[in-house]
Amino acid sequence: MIAKFGFILLVILFGALMFIVGTMAPPSLHSYVAAGIANVVPHSAVMKAGTTGADTNTASGAASAPAKGDDKNKPLPYQSLLLRSPLPAKAQYALQAGMFSDAAAANGLNARLTKLGYPSQIIAVVDTDRQTWQVVAAGSFGSLNDADAARIRLEQTLGLAQPPSTIVLPPSPKPAK
Repeated sequence: MIAKFGFILLVILFGALMFIVGTMAPPSLHSYVAAGIANVVPHSAVMKAGTTGADTNTASGAASAPAKGDDKNKPLPYQSLLLRSPLPAKAQYALQAGMFSDAAAANGLNARLTKLGYPSQIIAVVDTDRQTWQVVAAGSFGSLNDADAARIRLEQTLGLAQPPSTIVLPPSPKPAK
């Protein structure tokens, strides 16, 4: 009985110690951990509506913001890709196959999707902490029903742990005159 109580007390004290150490950790360690998780888990499960707690420039190779005057490649706010209510009229939808801070990882998944026959594109986005991410969008669907129909097939093909999220594709840039 005393051994069980001692073990339970030890587990509780260990948990409390880990909580205290986690809250006192320097921000650079938080950035390192958040960037590492984002590179391992290629899905929006890492980010909820664009928040990560990561700093703008991490050692993980996060893409930097483009130079001023380069509006063509300027990252969009991540929230602009999320479904909103009411749904926009005449929107194009896609499935978010992955989200990476590392452009090379995004290019790898984009190439894999292309090789598997899925039309895909990389969309540069910026979260609320001003960190740039590369969203790999698979497909282009005229309705949510079409996107939902492709969701299970994409999940199984890529071996994702959870179904990909449906996102709103940004409007195509208008050609210069």
